Amino acid sequence: MNSYHLTSYKGKEYDPFKDIDIKIIARGLSRTGRFAGQGCDFYSVAQHSVLLSEIMIKESYTLKTSLCALMHDAPDFILGDIPSPVRKHPKLIHYNGLYEQMLHTIMHSYGIEGVEKRLKLIHPFDKKFAVTEAKFLLIDITNWNNNPEYDVKPYKWLAVIPTWTFKFAGQKFLQRFDYLMEEILYWKGKENG
Repeated sequence: MNSYHLTSYKGKEYDPFKDIDIKIIARGLSRTGRFAGQGCDFYSVAQHSVLLSEIMIKESYTLKTSLCALMHDAPDFILGDIPSPVRKHPKLIHYNGLYEQMLHTIMHSYGIEGVEKRLKLIHPFDKKFAVTEAKFLLIDITNWNNNPEYDVKPYKWLAVIPTWTFKFAGQKFLQRFDYLMEEILYWKGKENG
């Protein structure tokens, strides 16, 4: 085994920077807590990603943008969830470069095109959803007010966010991924046929 390889839950050796496997990503994200695990309840990156993907559809964005939203935090499966305020620290410049590289590798491996454009579309919804999640998880966000990205009201229609078990979150992530991929392929076939 190479020193930079890991062993998956199925006992298979893999390089997380080359061997992109949606099941490994889903499992990792379902066991990674949002806000560095500091909420009043466990709330996974997988659950956040599924719900943000659904928000993008609710906000009338495309299936491809919804897929991009589902995958926007995918590198957290191996790199962990470092909250945005901390990620902006100058000491994390190499981490952020690695994160971006890994994100693009994952996105391109699943045929997600126009990543930068889609991420810019998703960004304000992700920030508004973060405020909603923080409120629900009883996380004090008063120091976030220094950042205008977070100077938004939470989603009113998401007043309660039931937390999912890590197993359920992983399953929902995979179901959402499969659904979006199938729908995208179906509509692509309709356009070409």
